[in-house]
Formats: sequence, structure tokens, C-alpha cells
Amino acid sequence: MVSGALVAMTATVSDPERAVRLLAASDAFSDSAGLVRECQDQMEFDAVLAELKSKMPPARFEQLWAEGAAMRIEEATAYALEESGSLNGNSSGEGEGP
Repeated sequence: MVSGALVAMTATVSDPERAVRLLAASDAFSDSAGLVRECQDQMEFDAVLAELKSKMPPARFEQLWAEGAAMRIEEATAYALEESGSLNGNSSGEGEGP
């Protein structure tokens, strides 16, 4: 199931805020498609979610979750592929100082 792969991928992300957004986007897409996680996938999802929640204040987690859940699939895909994980889409370094 795709969600298991996404959970594993986000678990390896060194940026917990990026991981929260990506998990929220994945969760929203799964819900909108009517997908149900298999037991093992749900256990992995819950474990990663608990770890991410422990790394930040609850209000910050909720903010990031809402941002990720609001992403369109195209936005989430582009965000997942960005190296820096910036939300403004400027991961090329253009306009940045020396």
C-alpha cells in the first residue's frame, strides 16, 4: 500500500516539520480516496506520528498538519521532491545571498 511507503519515507526525513506536512498531505489524500490503511501500515503511521508530535509543541504540530492537509496533490508532490522543503517553491537558491 502506498501509505506505508510514504510513512517510511517521511520517517527518514531529517526535517520533522516537513515530515508532518507530508504525512498530513498523504493522510488527506488517502481519506479523500476512501483508502483504509492495513493494520501494519496504520501501526507504522501511528508510530511516526507519535515521534513527530514529541519533537514540537502541540500548536506547531497542528499548524503544520493543517498546512499539509490543505495541499493539493500537485503541491504535495512538488514539495516532497524539493530538496529544501520550502513552501514558497524557491528551492533553486535564486535570489539568495552569497
